[in-house]
Amino acid sequence: MHAEIPSEYDLIAPFLAANCRSRWQTLLATAKGRKKLRGRLSSLRDLDQRLIRPVPADRQNVDAIEGVMRSAGAPADCECHVLSENPAIDGKRMSLHEALSETVGFGFGTIVLCLGRPVGYYEAEGPGQRFILARRERS
Repeated sequence: MHAEIPSEYDLIAPFLAANCRSRWQTLLATAKGRKKLRGRLSSLRDLDQRLIRPVPADRQNVDAIEGVMRSAGAPADCECHVLSENPAIDGKRMSLHEALSETVGFGFGTIVLCLGRPVGYYEAEGPGQRFILARRERS
């Protein structure tokens, strides 16, 4: 088990555009604000565009996306936090494979964030709108 579990804001903040961070922090602090953010996940424009990579057309399935995320730094035993329009998975912690299996192709705006690593996955509502989120760690 993790010694300290980061807040939802701490997990998403590294991937947000700088001018959106304060608003997200405020909204995530209340149930009403969080609900508002969840409703915006279908076409999220608040992400830092420099950190988003589209998933190639030939890699648009759970196993391939998981492989791309592992290449970006997600560990084999990656535990994730999910922020989603889908109430069945929103706010849950689950393995990377489980999170992707419950997200890919379901048509809900969803962000899957790896705990302890600057890697995530974002899926918008539209077909093929799948993206890897990755911050380069400084050496």
